[in-house]
Amino acid sequence: MLHELTIFFYISYGALWILVILQSLILLGLVQVVHQLRKESATASSFEGKEAPEFSTKDLSGVAIKSANFKGSLTGLLFVSTSCEACLETLQNDIEYLYRKAQGNIIVICRAERRDCAHLVEQYGLAIPVVADEDNRISQMYGITAVPTVVFVNADNRILSYGHPKQEDLVKILENAAPLAPQTAS
Repeated sequence: MLHELTIFFYISYGALWILVILQSLILLGLVQVVHQLRKESATASSFEGKEAPEFSTKDLSGVAIKSANFKGSLTGLLFVSTSCEACLETLQNDIEYLYRKAQGNIIVICRAERRDCAHLVEQYGLAIPVVADEDNRISQMYGITAVPTVVFVNADNRILSYGHPKQEDLVKILENAAPLAPQTAS
């Protein structure tokens, strides 16, 4: 009987330590998630008001795209992924709104392989420039960690807004974008 109690004690003691270790791992995971969320939030706010990173690439049809060409006008960069359901909803429901608000200066930065991005263009009948950011170079330049994300760059090449592209969130931001062209001295 004493031998059985000793075995039971050691099993219980071992199980308790396993629970303590599991709880510690769960807590560590939660801390990392909170840290990542804070980091993403800090990334967005750290870009707003700063000069937009410049890039040069080609869209899916082979046309050269240079961010420097958009200086002097409001420009929207919509970062999407072909595997993201919210991105597909944005392309279906909000792209026309974003296009109008950016006065036609909108570029879709597709974080996927070229053929997948081309399929996306075909599926949604996109008549705007779409860039396949296969190596995530442009996404990294702008600190994009989640999609869909829209970045509006004002006429002075400063990042005006950075975030989720929902119409209701962007109305106030885009109203403050006027005047769109920089003032010139007379």
